[in-house]
Amino acid sequence: IYRISAATFFYTCLLYTSRCVYIWRERHL
Repeated sequence: IYRISAATFFYTCLLYTSRCVYIWRERHL
């Protein structure tokens, strides 16, 4: 019953994933 927390967690996870992918691509390129 914590929709806001779930949404925030999902958004944060997505954001960190994007950052990790960006850093990974920058390193390997």
